[in-house]
Amino acid sequence: MSEEEERWERLDGILGAHRSLRLISPEPTLYGERLRRPEPAFGGVSLLEIMLRDGLSGITRVRAHLVALITR
Repeated sequence: MSEEEERWERLDGILGAHRSLRLISPEPTLYGERLRRPEPAFGGVSLLEIMLRDGLSGITRVRAHLVALITR
């Protein structure tokens, strides 16, 4: 995958996570809190830390996690 393709994949993942957050909670002020609090599904690591630490794979995992929360 080229650098530009990876950049687009990251952007798509981040926007997808944002859309999921909007569906989970319509209050934008809670998005940052949701991203920063420890997440039991990731061993207590925050969603933001997963995305920053693991790059594209972390963004993809967080997005999938948020989509799964919506579809439960």
